[in-house]
Amino acid sequence: MSVIDKLYTEWAWRTKSGVPDINNPDDKAILDKLISELYNYDEKKPELTEVESSTSLEQLIKSKYVVQGQDVLNIDNFYNSIVKSPNSKKILNLITNSGNKKLSSTHNPIDGLEKELFDLIMGTVKIPNGEPSELWFAIMYGGQIKGGVAGDTGITSDVDVDGQGVSLKNYSKINSVDFGSLSKTVEELLRDSINLFQILSGGKVTKTLTRSSINNMLDLISSPSVVNDIEEILKLSEQTGIQAIKRLAMQIEDSLEERDPRSIVNKFCNGIDYNIKTKLNEVRWWATIHNGVCYLESSADLFEKLKCQDNRLSPYIASFKDLHLFVNGNALFKEVTT
Repeated sequence: MSVIDKLYTEWAWRTKSGVPDINNPDDKAILDKLISELYNYDEKKPELTEVESSTSLEQLIKSKYVVQGQDVLNIDNFYNSIVKSPNSKKILNLITNSGNKKLSSTHNPIDGLEKELFDLIMGTVKIPNGEPSELWFAIMYGGQIKGGVAGDTGITSDVDVDGQGVSLKNYSKINSVDFGSLSKTVEELLRDSINLFQILSGGKVTKTLTRSSINNMLDLISSPSVVNDIEEILKLSEQTGIQAIKRLAMQIEDSLEERDPRSIVNKFCNGIDYNIKTKLNEVRWWATIHNGVCYLESSADLFEKLKCQDNRLSPYIASFKDLHLFVNGNALFKEVTT
């Protein structure tokens, strides 16, 4: 993808309609801000004075890499570990001047001096309500740790880089990631789909719904044969005096706003997409550290993976449990085979 393509994708993501118009004042303002962010990010940052003590290192870290109100603990131990390294001057210089990495959808091995810095941080530093790797990321990308002051609920940024929120996770093993509770509308659509499925199939639905089980449910209630059966049942209920058939028709109608069950499938998938985009939009970037590699992906690119495909859940959706959406942890990696 070219620089222009990436710029347009980011611009489209930030606009309300998703289709930016240069003649729209609001869209034009968003583009101007985006260009300003990119320009300011590329400006060379001046080098700072040399770090010569744990006190000066603490002052540097808390003034440059931490938002007001957040704390970083054990910096004295961190400094003592650094000075024992044969690469101490290089490490302190890296901390002083930042790693100058840029936010882009990519994956990079953590090796060399970066790995030594990472290991030193992980072995000494403590971040209240946060994770030590946040300091490493802040240093390498010139950002600021938010940790405990990021927020109490929902998906929030762990590190801010030039005003762009980054959700950072450091996993030794990744299974699934909780994307939070479903919106009220999606919750109702899911329950209507489950009710309709149970009426038509006689099957029972478990508390945890996997992607596969939901897609099978959507396949059944939107299949031509079931659509035809529903039409026949509704017609028959208008012509018969048999109460059992009338009750069955009423149950079906209660689950459908329209006579065609395919409409509920379409609305459900649209609702899921909106729910995912709303959650993703709370941060701009997703970073995952796993097995010595830092994976970074924009919310816009991640949405393309997670959104429904042909009115079915994406392979990257793991399950729904207690009305929470769980995403396959591998979706946070740039390169994944499905």
